[in-house]
Amino acid sequence: MNKKNIATLILIAMLALNASAYDVVVGTNHFDVVFEDASTPAPLRDFIVADVQRCYEAWSTNVTFEPNLPVRHGSYIRADVFMGPYCYDRTSIDVPEDIVTNSVGQLSLIVPSIVIRKYEDGLDFKTNHLAQVQAADAFVDFISSPAFANISSNQVSDYVLMKDATPQNYLDSADDQIRSIAGQDFFRPSILGFTYLDWGPGGTNLWVLIPTARRIKQPFWSFDVLPAIWHDGKWKLSLWDW
Repeated sequence: MNKKNIATLILIAMLALNASAYDVVVGTNHFDVVFEDASTPAPLRDFIVADVQRCYEAWSTNVTFEPNLPVRHGSYIRADVFMGPYCYDRTSIDVPEDIVTNSVGQLSLIVPSIVIRKYEDGLDFKTNHLAQVQAADAFVDFISSPAFANISSNQVSDYVLMKDATPQNYLDSADDQIRSIAGQDFFRPSILGFTYLDWGPGGTNLWVLIPTARRIKQPFWSFDVLPAIWHDGKWKLSLWDW
């Protein structure tokens, strides 16, 4: 094989390597992604990276990259958010935040095996609950839009669920509810935020955590989550038990 052919093969290999690399954007930083379990199949890797990117896009104004802090012996991403990463299983699951150097010297976000398994469950959940997952995105898109502020008082119960509330309770609180919701920024949920819980009004008891941000004082934001419940065939922000 001549030198020209060898050079061509090397170039093709380099292009293939670059094409397969992931690019997660966190603020102004770009990171490749490595998986602690090297056997993670490609469709699951793609699914994980897309969801991780969704999380960091929501936090973009409230995330910092902390390089080589001695206490952690490495670099990591710090998201100053309540209940980050909007996941009910907070005891062991976090949106990946630790930074390592990959085999070609790139700073990379590492996805721990325990998180990979959680996302594996999340992929199964999405497959079996596709309508509800897609409806959650559409719900967030609408309550985040200018059109939401113009809904009528008798439509509030389509978007909010209050425990033991009568139709009159919804009408009496409608202006406050609309003003409060319209005054926040909402972000599409992580697949890790969906779960079944043993409390609620009955029915499916399917819940999701929806990230939200509210400006508390220029230029500061307060990042939080609000629960929503699948009720009467639609998502509603829940004031049931929070």
